[in-house]
Amino acid sequence: MRALIKLLFLLTLLTLAAVAGVFLFVFSDTPQITGQTVLAHQDIAQARQILRQNDPRNMPPGATHVMEIGAKDLGLATSYLLQQLALGSAQLSLAKDRLDLQASLRIPRMPWRNTLNLDASIETTDGQPRIAHLRLGRLDVPAGLANLVAAKILRHA
Repeated sequence: MRALIKLLFLLTLLTLAAVAGVFLFVFSDTPQITGQTVLAHQDIAQARQILRQNDPRNMPPGATHVMEIGAKDLGLATSYLLQQLALGSAQLSLAKDRLDLQASLRIPRMPWRNTLNLDASIETTDGQPRIAHLRLGRLDVPAGLANLVAAKILRHA
């Protein structure tokens, strides 16, 4: 019985150490992307319109929606969302069948190491988006794991 209690205690300590290690690798004190994009009133209105027109909450369950959006408009919508939701900034670029995104998000109410730096590449394979590369802070996330988590999040969203 004592051995079982010691084992559970050791497993608890190892779990806490793993969580602390991941925390230290993922969060940072300094943002990778600095300087927020200054959005004019027209840019904000256009970003809001894009987001309203493509809001998945307005679609029937199980329905799919295809949208075409240019790099400038996608950049506007991304910058607007990050500034409103996460006090962050981003840079993105589009190429044929590929989107590259670098973002820095400030996590509120965290006294230190309150910045999440993200570097991601999303590619289109057979008409479906797939995460080709994901790095959170200094932690490289395997593409298979990132796609599995993304699919679960999208399914429950």
